[in-house]
Parts: sequence; structure tokens; C-alpha cells
Amino acid sequence: MDAALRNAVLLRGEEIFTNPEEMGVIVETTVLRHLYAYYYRDVPTISYWRDTATQKEVDIIVQSPRYTFPFEVKYQENPRLR
Repeated sequence: MDAALRNAVLLRGEEIFTNPEEMGVIVETTVLRHLYAYYYRDVPTISYWRDTATQKEVDIIVQSPRYTFPFEVKYQENPRLR
């Protein structure tokens, strides 16, 4: 769950910052780490969901006995914000 460790093992350098697909993975990992740090006291189960028929997915699901929170993470190189 550490983007820096992943990139070191794969021998990736600063070129990843110009690759939108790589950045998407890094952003998802970063959000996952922040969610874990925020909810760790509840000892949550953290998972993802994917429908095998449609390939639709939910990136991160944080569950405890009291709640279930789904998170969809998106990275876009040049977003148009309104």
C-alpha cells in the first residue's frame, strides 16, 4: 500500500508523473492510505468490489460493524471544474 515502495521495486522514476495511468494508481494508493489512517481505530475491513460480468467496480470499501463506506477514486490530468 505504499506508492513509493511500488515504484522503487518496479524501478520507476519521475517519469511516472507524466503517465496518467500511473498517476491514477498512485492517487488510489494515496487515498487508500489516508482512509486507513483515518478509520484505523475502528479496525475496518478495507476491500474493493468488481462485477465480473460488467467489469464495473468500486475502488475502496471501508467496513466496520457500524458502517460501510464506498469510495470511487478518479484521477484526471486536466480536470474541468465547475
